[in-house]
Amino acid sequence: MNDRFPDATPEELNTSDATCIMCRKEMTTAKKIICGHLFHVHCLRSWLERQHTCPTCRALVVQLENGTTAVGGQQGSQSYAHQHAELKFQDIINSPSLDAASRKIDNLAEKKELDSTLVLMITKAWSAAKDSNMAKDEVRNFG
Repeated sequence: MNDRFPDATPEELNTSDATCIMCRKEMTTAKKIICGHLFHVHCLRSWLERQHTCPTCRALVVQLENGTTAVGGQQGSQSYAHQHAELKFQDIINSPSLDAASRKIDNLAEKKELDSTLVLMITKAWSAAKDSNMAKDEVRNFG
């Protein structure tokens, strides 16, 4: 963690709100992630054990050697393939529109990067969204 993210400079701490958004405590030292946001090292470590995005802007936070974005060094029961699929899924979900998400899925399909884990994630999300829309329609029709 210490090598992966640079320390925030005193200038960066002074020019930004020096409050960690995770614990709401003032930062006298902090780590700076790719998007430029600052966090206590222990808060960031705890966050990255569960997420791979910035807690403020949801940007993916670590670049791998091959240029893809992922959390490096994360340990646990998830395999690398599952983590990689999760990163792609989050990129799709965070698309600004349904058309943009569809283009990302099409692009992955063209590059033959749609594996079964990613397809399952997309299918579950689509099903949940569909159920949510059906529930809204039922409520609308009820009233």
